[in-house]
Amino acid sequence: MQGLFRYILGYVCIRIDGTFPERFLNVCAANRIKLWDYDKKGKYIYAKVLNRDYFKLKELRRRCEVRIKIVSKYGLKIETKPYKQRYGLVVGAVLYALIMVFLSSFIWNIEIKGNKNITNETIIDNCKSIGIYEGVFKGKINTEDARLKLIMHNGDISWASFIIEGSHLTVNISETLKADKSDTSPSNLVATTDGVIERLEIKRGMPTVKVNQAVLKGELLATGAMQYTDGTTHFVNSSGKVIAKTKRSYTVKINSIVSKKVYSSKKEVRRLLKLFGISIPLNYTPVTKPTDKNTEEIKIMCDTSYVPIYIIKTTFMPYKNEKVKLTEKEMLTCAKKELKKYQQNEMSQSEIISYEDDITKTDKELVVTRHYVCRENIAKIEKIKINTVN
Repeated sequence: MQGLFRYILGYVCIRIDGTFPERFLNVCAANRIKLWDYDKKGKYIYAKVLNRDYFKLKELRRRCEVRIKIVSKYGLKIETKPYKQRYGLVVGAVLYALIMVFLSSFIWNIEIKGNKNITNETIIDNCKSIGIYEGVFKGKINTEDARLKLIMHNGDISWASFIIEGSHLTVNISETLKADKSDTSPSNLVATTDGVIERLEIKRGMPTVKVNQAVLKGELLATGAMQYTDGTTHFVNSSGKVIAKTKRSYTVKINSIVSKKVYSSKKEVRRLLKLFGISIPLNYTPVTKPTDKNTEEIKIMCDTSYVPIYIIKTTFMPYKNEKVKLTEKEMLTCAKKELKKYQQNEMSQSEIISYEDDITKTDKELVVTRHYVCRENIAKIEKIKINTVN
């Protein structure tokens, strides 16, 4: 800050020569004339002093019998002197300042904080529906009204706030906690599949099976009808796990002739300029061929903020569908991918102990049947139907 102050006022570098230059420095200090950046080279002493203080040195110079010479000059006035006749620079600087003030009156960045289950895109769309988006005039935003509208617009948001800092808008939210709506009506636990029971983890209800017992699909595992010694019956909603060793099979069929995408070596690129919230296409030629596409946003980022001018680049990859005959190895690879997908989606809660594959190949297809031995929870809640007689 001190350096900037000196630059604005202007200062000079002087050379001091005489019989007693050190005495001159002491006299300057006594008269509150500040010199800095002392440097002694031979019989000369170099120092810097503000322009306004330089003229006070003449009287002190005669008293101390020293000579002073200006070596160089510094400051804003010196730097701008060559540009005095260039009015365009001044006009440009003024216009730049006015444009920056004008642009700072708009919201260019929106940052979402506090969301876990709700996506940023959903909240941005919600904000847009209540009139808050990139490029909106800041004077139109009433943060209190906006937060209430956002909460009413999205039932999954329990609390929200809007904080404006310059051209950056931060949307803080808290998501609504989902209440546990578990069914408390009387129920039993029944088997979802055949298996041999290895472990019982019944929390509520009375077990009707034992460890190492074989059960069939739909068989009762635990009852919610609790009978007491006095002959009364009390109904509860059964809950818990019944871990059993099970067997299941899954079959995948892969055709030997499939339709395959053959991509062209020539890719087509389309760009869209997003300028202060306005989308401007830079290419006007439509893409008519079947394509896959990859979209990329090119932004100039600074922490969580970015310049509100960026390009959306979309790369289109044209392809043709061609009939291709697969080799046995390729068919087997496809079958394994399908089996892996099945395991991830349908058997994510099961522990696979072992498996065996039965493979049958014909001219038209490859059939792979995988037989699994698993360990899983086979208990399923089933409501008890109670008939009441009035």
